[in-house]
Amino acid sequence: MDYVVEYSKRQTVSIKITNDTVKVCAPKYYESEQGKYKIDEFVQSKSEWIRRKLCEQNANISGLLPGILDFSRFYLYGHPICHEYTDKARLTLERHKVIIPKSMTGDKDKLKKHLKRVLSARAETELQVKTENAANVMNVRYDGFGITNAGGKWGSCSAEKYIQLNWRLILLPRRLADYVIVHELCHAVCLNHSREFWELVKSYMPDYAEQKELLKKYAFLMEYLR
Repeated sequence: MDYVVEYSKRQTVSIKITNDTVKVCAPKYYESEQGKYKIDEFVQSKSEWIRRKLCEQNANISGLLPGILDFSRFYLYGHPICHEYTDKARLTLERHKVIIPKSMTGDKDKLKKHLKRVLSARAETELQVKTENAANVMNVRYDGFGITNAGGKWGSCSAEKYIQLNWRLILLPRRLADYVIVHELCHAVCLNHSREFWELVKSYMPDYAEQKELLKKYAFLMEYLR
């Protein structure tokens, strides 16, 4: 993990995150090799917190899907959906509404666990259908499908033509989800990222380059419900 260190007369080590930069504030006596090792050890111990804060910051800067990270709003395919707190015992996801038990109001961990359950279940059903439909249109054969919780990847296609898609694709605008699916189906034909591969992607999605760039702005979602 990249970070910069600022030494001063302070007595403790702390971390500040501003403008996508991780800055470590440390006492001057940490300028020794041993001190630098301790700083690195400290940063690594805080890596999960740092990633979460970077994602929150990037989400705020981009202005995309406002409220999604603090669970004040919920989304499907880039659009906000309704949510309602009820006396029901189980969190459920209706077509365009999240039904949340009132008992989860003050229990964010429980809310995250059950929200992830219903969203990944919806993703498994809908993304498989979208992949099958796209494969039929493209006349491409693949030999298996699965949903993944992988960090840093929206999708993958193995040499055996087994396609895996990150369940968080159902949070993205539909065009971006379509781009990832087309991308992975093209890998069932060409495994690398050669010129031939990108020409194939372009033949099915002429604006793929625009979608590819836009997708980068949604990287903060990789930490959503992790």
